[in-house]
Amino acid sequence: MLTIEDREEICKGICAVVAAFPENQRDKPYHAFALPVVECLHAMTKEADDARNSTDGKFAAVIPRLADEVRLLSTMVKSFAMTVQKGDTDMQNGARISSLAPSVGLLKKLWPCLAHISSNYASDQVRATVKEKGLNSQCH
Repeated sequence: MLTIEDREEICKGICAVVAAFPENQRDKPYHAFALPVVECLHAMTKEADDARNSTDGKFAAVIPRLADEVRLLSTMVKSFAMTVQKGDTDMQNGARISSLAPSVGLLKKLWPCLAHISSNYASDQVRATVKEKGLNSQCH
């Protein structure tokens, strides 16, 4: 089974490949690559919602997976942006921002889910999980 660190390294590599595509051809492969993360974020959020008041320990098992998927999303957006900006160093700021459109579209699509996660699971337990998983370093 792949660890979250393995998944992050794979993510960085695929983002570098997608960022190398011509700008007008990046959106479709980027979103196809992001689809499993999007689906998992939605599924884990639903599982966390369902398990939140249970006493069977399922909630404690779901939260680390949810944190991993948020971490992977962060890695994807950051890696894509860094790779695009390295390749587009001669662009004006407006062109550079438009080249990040796939990430902006992805975040816009996921914003309701991310806001729900933030407002419902930003507890001490979740913060401890995030710190343990190293997500804090992804958020700077």
